Amino acid sequence: MLKAYNGNNTSVVSHRRNTLQEIYDYFLENGFPKALTKERLSLIPCHFQEAIYDGINWTEQNADLGHLEIDFQVDCIFQNEGKTRNELSSEEFKRYVEYSWLIVRKLTSQNHR
Repeated sequence: MLKAYNGNNTSVVSHRRNTLQEIYDYFLENGFPKALTKERLSLIPCHFQEAIYDGINWTEQNADLGHLEIDFQVDCIFQNEGKTRNELSSEEFKRYVEYSWLIVRKLTSQNHR
């Protein structure tokens, strides 16, 4: 999985930092993107395996996200036009989770080519 989203051999920490920087730069220049349109700027591929390992159910809207709270909130807010996980309707949150898994699956399939 790491190879799928980290083709330039940078560390996971560097990849996370670089993605956050890209989100920040995009936001400063453009504001929030239209909901669920910036796959390349998703933080989910950077954190979902760690969440699973640590027993964090990030796909549950009101879950305790533990030490990954900020990362998952930043991703949600950026990908959903400024709305936090709690501000999304249950249907919006469901679409967000499906979108996030789609990104993970795309990256995983790239790794197997």
